[in-house]
Amino acid sequence: MSSNTHPTLAAQLLELEVMSDDRHVPDDPASREAQLEKLEMQAAMLLRAATRQGNAGSEQQNGEIEPTAKE
Repeated sequence: MSSNTHPTLAAQLLELEVMSDDRHVPDDPASREAQLEKLEMQAAMLLRAATRQGNAGSEQQNGEIEPTAKE
């Protein structure tokens, strides 16, 4: 992961990776399917958030967005 990755996104991605490990996925098929669907939704949300963050950062670097002043 790059040093520019948002710490919260990085932590969530690590948690997702840990929870997708077979040791954390239930053995019974119905629970396993539900857990995997939940993990897929979380992965999709993280991907969207990371994409938004990356797009905002590149737009700011390109001068397309004015940096906000901190008061």
